[in-house]
Amino acid sequence: MQALDLSQNNPEDFEGKWLSLNGCNYRIGASFRAGDQGFAHLLFNEESGLCLHIIQIRPEYRSDPGLALGASRGKAEATAQLRADMRLKQPGVRIPAVSVVEAHGGSFELHEGTWGVFDNRKDAPGEAAFETAVSQLQDGDTEAAIGSLEALLEQYPNHTEALVFLAECKASLGEHVAALELVERAILIEPNSFHYLGVRVAHALNSSYRFMAMSCFEALVQRFPLIDDFNADGIQCYLDCGEPERAKALLDRSRLDDDQTRQFREVLSEASAVNAAYDAIEQKVQRPGHALTDAEKEQLVVDLKALHARYPSNPWIQANLGLMLRNTGQPESAAAFLNAAMNGLPEIWTAFCAANCGFSLAEARHWDAALSSFHT
Repeated sequence: MQALDLSQNNPEDFEGKWLSLNGCNYRIGASFRAGDQGFAHLLFNEESGLCLHIIQIRPEYRSDPGLALGASRGKAEATAQLRADMRLKQPGVRIPAVSVVEAHGGSFELHEGTWGVFDNRKDAPGEAAFETAVSQLQDGDTEAAIGSLEALLEQYPNHTEALVFLAECKASLGEHVAALELVERAILIEPNSFHYLGVRVAHALNSSYRFMAMSCFEALVQRFPLIDDFNADGIQCYLDCGEPERAKALLDRSRLDDDQTRQFREVLSEASAVNAAYDAIEQKVQRPGHALTDAEKEQLVVDLKALHARYPSNPWIQANLGLMLRNTGQPESAAAFLNAAMNGLPEIWTAFCAANCGFSLAEARHWDAALSSFHT
């Protein structure tokens, strides 16, 4: 099977070629449509065998590659606007997303829709078992749906739709870490799905992996800058990592419903006020040559507790409150706040909090928990 080469191949040569995107190989399938928008073909992931995308190549791809690229970019932007409009006005209507790729000797559009929107998925691997799981979940039998999906994955371990659906089922039972692991498996097989990258953000948030969730959201935006389906999760990520200004900037360029926008603005206003108060405290504490007295440490604990009550998810407040509690002889309380802070901070600060959490637990004579913290 030959690779697609847009500088050489004619439209009748597209079917049967392969292309590679972000380390994932695809087989170009039968024509989906052809017209003034170009030549669209089904695209099959080689590992999963599933068709979640079509590739669309503009008619000018060889005669005027620059015009073809510009037209595709315009199409992607217009589609993003339409999708945002429809999400607000008719949330049940899902329009395929369009991104633009420059590769294989030219440029093309990658259209992503729900499984089955482009091809007849009745011919896809595991389709009957998948439909059984859908029916079981609709009937309220989540455990049966999980059993059907696990059996499907024994036969087709790379079935990404089954992995993501199983993650949804697991999450509905509160098994958020297991759900996240399943979606991570799906992304290794299919790294070019904005939907998979987006649901990973939600599962990471629900697993309390706040900093990871923020990193996953930023990876989604970097790969699909026009996709805004998961911006509400992104706003929550920034809030939960103590960055309300970044959350506000994202909210300002997002299209959410009025109630959600109002709720976020209220929370962001309070979070920004708390951060300003925290910055003022930090400047006092970090005065050159000033060592805190015992009374100042006690007051600092009081002040940080008050800020934490107003903005409980800020990991920097959690971490510093934990450190001050340890310094004032309250190791058990310190360990709780340091442990809470860990998953909302960059790796180096997570390690710092884990070490101090371990020391706090040791001071409180919780030896097993202390050892566990040192190995975090």
